[in-house]
Amino acid sequence: MKKLLLLLPFLLAACDTREIAVDPVRAGYDYFPLRAGQSTVYAVESIQYRTGRPADTARYEIREVVQEPVTDLAGEEAFVIHRYYRPAGSTAWKAEPDSVWTAKRTARLATRTENNVTFVKLSFPLKKDLAWNGNTFNDRGDDGYKVTGWNQPYEAGTAAYENTVTVEQSNEADECVKKNVQYEVYARGIGLVRKEITEVYYLQPEGACDFTQTISYGRHIVQRLVDFTE
Repeated sequence: MKKLLLLLPFLLAACDTREIAVDPVRAGYDYFPLRAGQSTVYAVESIQYRTGRPADTARYEIREVVQEPVTDLAGEEAFVIHRYYRPAGSTAWKAEPDSVWTAKRTARLATRTENNVTFVKLSFPLKKDLAWNGNTFNDRGDDGYKVTGWNQPYEAGTAAYENTVTVEQSNEADECVKKNVQYEVYARGIGLVRKEITEVYYLQPEGACDFTQTISYGRHIVQRLVDFTE
């Protein structure tokens, strides 16, 4: 009888299937907010490099508007995102979206489906040095993402954010062959505020490295937030 009494607390604990409450702020959910009507505008500068040609620079803006939530094929709440494009300096947005993406946030992951390819943007609970596979839900092969900046101020030009998380998506550099550095910055209560991609390959005359890092081909893209409304 005494043994049974000693085991009783453990048996009761094992039978308790209640979920432990998660603090949304500590988990980092507010770095990936999704609310119907939420609108973000990004300024984008895209430089394309091609062998034997001058660099081609394009400047434009992207507007994303979150629509009402829907239930996806997994039975989870997802949000449709209407995306609009306009050249830099233009004042008018098209009446119809140029593309439609989706995004969702579960207790463990924040994902975006971009041009029918799903990426794991964030993993929860967020913390410094947290790592995950950004390509978990697509067939592009493993791609290691890592939190390199956590809950820290961030400034870019005239923009300043008190709390941000930086996600490193790629950090490959070979002074003779290529440079592939990609990262995203998310601000608390806003979401993505900056995205930068540097993916270039260097000329190698006669297969040798001359260390000049002259770009043969590749791309450099900077996307930064210029307007946000809820």
